[in-house]
Amino acid sequence: MQNVLIVCRESEARGALSARLRRFGIGVTEAVDIKEALKSIMQLEMSLMIADLALIELPGGEALLSARRDKGIPCILIIGRGEEARVIELGAEDYVTRPFDPGELAARARMRMGCTEQPVRTIIVHGLMLDPLRQTAEVEGRIIRFTPTEYRILELLCSNRGHIFSAGDIYRRIWNEKYITGSNVVAVHIRHIRKKLGDDSKYPKYLRSVWCAGYKVE
Repeated sequence: MQNVLIVCRESEARGALSARLRRFGIGVTEAVDIKEALKSIMQLEMSLMIADLALIELPGGEALLSARRDKGIPCILIIGRGEEARVIELGAEDYVTRPFDPGELAARARMRMGCTEQPVRTIIVHGLMLDPLRQTAEVEGRIIRFTPTEYRILELLCSNRGHIFSAGDIYRRIWNEKYITGSNVVAVHIRHIRKKLGDDSKYPKYLRSVWCAGYKVE
């Protein structure tokens, strides 16, 4: 899998760019300063670095650029108007000028890495965003990790909003086995999912229990 290091202080721009790259199954590591970026580039395998020139110009920036050159990692710089000469001086492969379109920058990044993958369908429900590749969810910037079974149950319910699934329906679809009446295995998994989401079972935002029927996501 391709991995991109984004070095940028602006959380909104960084988040928007990350989301667009992840839609195509690209791994993203975010850094808000040179120290964090240098640690990431030395410890992880990166396919591309996208960095704000304003950070690169700070102490330690040259060490970061040197590390990425030594590891053969291409670089796209985010620059201000009139700073094009610095792109050449620093040996970057490409650049975009602020204010930039995250979609355009993501497209440039994908082209630079030779990516041809189609976007992965992201499921969003009430601010809950499911990532099918990592089998995680994101709520208000918080990444939630699930077991494979927990994620499949959550994905099933979120992909079929409004549909009520009985415990037996869920069991047969997820475990692909005959359901034993009275088994609480589905209820236990639902409880774990709710706990990780911070969902209140009495007044749930995401997973609703339907009396004598099953579970659903509105």
